[in-house]
This record gives sequence, structure tokens and C-alpha cells, in this order.
Amino acid sequence: GINAEYGGGQGYLILLILTDGQFTDLQACVQAIQQAQQSPLSIIIVGVGNADFSNMEYLDGDRTNAAARTRDIVQFVPFNKYSHSPTLLARELLAELPGQVEKYYTSRKIAPLGKKMH
Repeated sequence: GINAEYGGGQGYLILLILTDGQFTDLQACVQAIQQAQQSPLSIIIVGVGNADFSNMEYLDGDRTNAAARTRDIVQFVPFNKYSHSPTLLARELLAELPGQVEKYYTSRKIAPLGKKMH
């Protein structure tokens, strides 16, 4: 697993994946996400081009309970849908990130540096 011990337990990672197609093993990806959801990690996947990104939508899980997750850590964004507006693209890419970070830390009762958890 990924360790957040650096920075006094305040570390958090964001994995950005740029892809122009599908992957070969959906089940392995779902299992990796299930294992990673306990880690200080968010995954942002950007689909570039006109490929079938239905597996990426499945991994995102916003519309399905695809990976039976305790914490949603995946955000998929099709680049072509937002390529006309850098502002909309950035908003969509980062839309779920604050909630993902907050849920990770509150579930572990880790307060921001200088604050105490209630």
C-alpha cells in the first residue's frame, strides 16, 4: 500500500493517467482500486481521443457501484468533451478531489496540521 507517514501523516498522492484507449484486464484494475482506496490516493483518468472509454466510466463508479468501494478515489474525464474550455476541463478534473481528500483524513481521524479533530 501507499504510505502517508511523510509529512506527519499529512501526505496525499494524486495519480494522473492519460490514456487513448482501454486496458486489457478490467478485473485486475478493479482489484487494484479496491486495495488502493485505503491509501492516501486519488486517481484522475483523462481519456484522450475517440476510443470507447466505457471501462473508464465503470472504474469511475459515479453512476454504478462498480468496484464496491468504501471510498471513491477515481475520477474519469473524457478530454474531448471539455477540450473547448480549459476552465471546464479543470473543474471536471478536480471536482471530486476535495471530498476524496477530506473523506480519507476524517475516516482516519487525521486533523490538518495545527488543528484538533472533534
